[in-house]
Amino acid sequence: FEALLHEKKYASEGSARYGLAVAYARSANWPAAEQELLAVRKLKVSSAMVERLLAEVKIARGEMDGGLAIYRDAMARYPLNLSVLYGYGNALIGGKRYTEALKFSDTQLQSYPQDVRFYKMRAEANAGLGRRSQQVVADGVHVDRARRCAGQQIGALECRLLHRKRAR
Repeated sequence: FEALLHEKKYASEGSARYGLAVAYARSANWPAAEQELLAVRKLKVSSAMVERLLAEVKIARGEMDGGLAIYRDAMARYPLNLSVLYGYGNALIGGKRYTEALKFSDTQLQSYPQDVRFYKMRAEANAGLGRRSQQVVADGVHVDRARRCAGQQIGALECRLLHRKRAR
């Protein structure tokens, strides 16, 4: 990627810089990765992938609050991007912000009741808070709901309605 950028042999400078940032991040060269991602932003490239990687780089550099702020901005700009949502929840858990992670996963489960990853986040948050019984319940519920919804081959909205009817 460095050679492509130096020789200006690319169709999109933003894409080439993003590729270089990914390469830097994979080799844990966090300052260089952040520099390239900031350059991509200056090129006015609007992408959830760029924001997620920048948030992860900030967190890896020990700037948890900065990384979480980037995630929150990305969630506002890309509210349906699951990669950003998963990244934010996992960052909260990784940063031992279990209460926030629990609230976040519960909120996301309102929109994505069949999403096993949000149930896993809920279970990990409960475990982090020392709530073993809720962790076991969350683990069991996410597996059960995922199996039922997948077996019936229904979408998120239909799954949510089905579970609300059963809860009444």
